[in-house]
Amino acid sequence: MQNSRVVSYGSIEGVPIHLTLYLAETNRKNKTILYLHGGGFVYGTADDLPETYLKQLLEAGYDFVTLEYPLAPEVKLDVMIQKIIEGIDWFLLHYSDELSLNSNEYILFGRSAGAYLSVQVTQRMRQKPQALLLLYGFHTLQEASFRVPSRHYLTFPKVEDRLVKGITKGKPVVNGLKETRFAIYIHYRQAGNWIKEILNSEDKPSNYTLSNSELSQLPPAFLAASNGDPDVPYRISKKMAETIPGAFLETIVSDEHDFDRTTTDAIGKEVYTKIIDWLENL
Repeated sequence: MQNSRVVSYGSIEGVPIHLTLYLAETNRKNKTILYLHGGGFVYGTADDLPETYLKQLLEAGYDFVTLEYPLAPEVKLDVMIQKIIEGIDWFLLHYSDELSLNSNEYILFGRSAGAYLSVQVTQRMRQKPQALLLLYGFHTLQEASFRVPSRHYLTFPKVEDRLVKGITKGKPVVNGLKETRFAIYIHYRQAGNWIKEILNSEDKPSNYTLSNSELSQLPPAFLAASNGDPDVPYRISKKMAETIPGAFLETIVSDEHDFDRTTTDAIGKEVYTKIIDWLENL
């Protein structure tokens, strides 16, 4: 896509970690949306947002930055969060000299696991985002359905442990194509050990769960989720929307987790139009 720039914001064990800046050409708001992709912490790429939605946000005047981050199981959640914070700190420090932006005001946007990472990072950041965009996300690792074999993923062909061992690498991975690494996620959900595999052995899920008090200190949030989501229960988005001040929840009547995965269905474009309208009225 034109008007984009790739910069390395850091590295992990010699593997560079990049961010990509897309500049709004018209109607500039001098605000930047920082984006964290989904993928269950184990797969996904920073540039996975369909171009249709990216164009909508750019045309509304928002600059857009996609952030790579290292994936599990090669690294664990604590390192993942630390590296994302380093990326946001890099943006806050270098928005002018490296990216030629006029402001470091930012909005944090995450889909699925990226939405979870967004709230975790926000809770830890000194300079918090102006707003959060949380699509089919979650704030807790204590959800019971995350810690037992998933009825949804048990309908998929069984993924054996030996296949997962053949896919995972001996060094950090920051780009995990779904075609290659989705099998890791399926295996973890089938076995009921997803949360265990993304945490260090000494870490507790409760340490990576936001309390009601912590949720109540987050910036305003636009949330959207399908009421029949088979992957992340809809009630989690509902709970966040009820607890985060100034939150708005868009409920999608669907049994798709990532309802905006394709652009053939009008619902995706409608939701992004509502996101833009909501941001305009903050």
